[in-house]
Amino acid sequence: MVSHLTPCASSQFIDIVLEFVALERRPSLSNASPRLPPELLDQIVGHLHDDRRALSNCSIASRALLPRARHHLFSHIRLNDS
Repeated sequence: MVSHLTPCASSQFIDIVLEFVALERRPSLSNASPRLPPELLDQIVGHLHDDRRALSNCSIASRALLPRARHHLFSHIRLNDS
């Protein structure tokens, strides 16, 4: 399961996912490249739930990851009384 990755392995995992997303975005390969199932995208972004930087990068990298990352980025909103 993805949740048992060490920080180094987690970083490598994120790099692999972002490479795959970059391949999907290329116009010439868009029809030939396989798409990741939505359930797998949910697990990937769910694994990153406490890494705001990685979530921000995912939201920029792919339209498919944006709503998933946004859910974790804005699940808790703090209002200050100033």
